[in-house]
Formats: sequence, structure tokens, C-alpha cells
Amino acid sequence: MAWVFTEEIRRLNRQGMTFNRMAAACHFARSTSWFNRLVNYDEGNPPPPRVIGDLAAMMGTSRRHVSEMIVEEWYGVRPDDAVSDHLRSLVIALHELDGDDVPVVEQLVKRLRDKCSEKRRLEGELEEARKAFASSSGQVLAGPASVS
Repeated sequence: MAWVFTEEIRRLNRQGMTFNRMAAACHFARSTSWFNRLVNYDEGNPPPPRVIGDLAAMMGTSRRHVSEMIVEEWYGVRPDDAVSDHLRSLVIALHELDGDDVPVVEQLVKRLRDKCSEKRRLEGELEEARKAFASSSGQVLAGPASVS
């Protein structure tokens, strides 16, 4: 079982949000003791659908993301959208952008992608040069080359 919802609550708690503040921030959709039992004793019933919006506001994320965490943790069901975990929060944020901002984000992503492609190309050329040098001089290579 993945503890994705519980881990997010733990993360908020580590950042200084007390269980009292969590309860107040979600308009007491979940009680202080519910958060305490969830985090400290790994027990608690899944939040009902009617409180997902309040939890999302408290957690600073979307209703969809909270729903996904709940079904994954309590029911063992992961969304089948092939979005990796490290990109999930980015996808959620992108869905909330104004249409005017999308071209700016696309331009930034393309620039970063081109930078990574160029780095991989340079690393490949450097590796080929190292191999050519090693074979012509009879040296043994220590490992792959890296471009920073």
C-alpha cells in the first residue's frame, strides 16, 4: 500500500503546519485527532468526497490530486495516465494556467529540452573522442565523460 496522502500530510506537518492548523485550514472537514491518528498511528478512514475540496485548499493542490492520493492510499488504485510521480504536480499546475500563459511555459520547456539535447550530444562527442584517443594511445578509460 502506498501512503501518498499520509506522506503529504506528514510533509506539511514537518514544514510547520500543526494538526490544529490543518483542521482549521480545511474548515474542520477533518479533525485534529483524525490528522494525528493518520500520521502517528497509520489509521484513519478515507476522507469522503464532500471534503475533498476543503482538503485540496488546505494542501495547496487540486481536487483531482487529492482524489488520486486518496484512491491510491486507501483503495490501492493508481491513475492510469502514464504521468510519472515527479511530473504529476507539474501537470496539475499546468492545468490551472490561464490560456495566455501556456505559450510561455511551452517556450521554457522547449528551451530546457534543447539544452538537455545539446548536453547529450556534447557528451556523446566527448565520449567518442575519449575512445578514439584511448585506442590510439593504448590507454584504458576510467568511465563515461560528462558535460556540466
